[in-house]
Amino acid sequence: MKGKFALALLAVAMLCVSASAQENTANDWYKKAMELYINGSYEDAISAYNKAIEIDPQNSTLWRSKAGALRDNGKFPEAIEAYGKAAELNPQEKGIWTIQGFLLSELGRYSEANEAYDKAIQADPESAGAWGSKAEALDYMGNHDEALKAFDNALEISPDYSLALEWKGDALMDQGKYEDALIAYEKAIGTDTIFPKLWYKKGTALKALDRNSEADAAFAKAKGVQLCGL
Repeated sequence: MKGKFALALLAVAMLCVSASAQENTANDWYKKAMELYINGSYEDAISAYNKAIEIDPQNSTLWRSKAGALRDNGKFPEAIEAYGKAAELNPQEKGIWTIQGFLLSELGRYSEANEAYDKAIQADPESAGAWGSKAEALDYMGNHDEALKAFDNALEISPDYSLALEWKGDALMDQGKYEDALIAYEKAIGTDTIFPKLWYKKGTALKALDRNSEADAAFAKAKGVQLCGL
């Protein structure tokens, strides 16, 4: 009896040690993956993340970190899948859905991107970035009126969001609303005066309005800003 009892205790102890070692191994693989990622060794980092995930598949941080390595390695479809898994494991983690939406947009999958941005907004309704990105996706889908509403939501949250102002101007230009586009570009310039593309776009809007001398001045400003940045 004593021998059997001792063996049972030994078995339990071995299981505990094994579980502890497995946890440490997952953590070790994660640290190794981070080191490889920081050094730009994305393929090796991905392999290390896979090792960690094999041990701890329910860890959203591991999936999100793997997704980042896949993204930076240009493997967007795989990154989208990994971000989706991370979001599934931790639905309230802010930012995951926005990144996934961006990658989907990069692949031209705008309808899916819009769905991802909706989930991002559900998790964080005050995310100007999610609203602005949603608006851009809607515009690419041809839903221009909905896009403008989404841009306005982004700008209501963050009035100095220059990228949203620029994108809104682009959407208005596509609709032939040149005066409104000009206003958007001027507001964007007011928040980011050293970005030459904004001056060029302002010039394009002015040109469309037959305000040629003002357009030429804006184009010259764009060149001047670009030269100063060299």
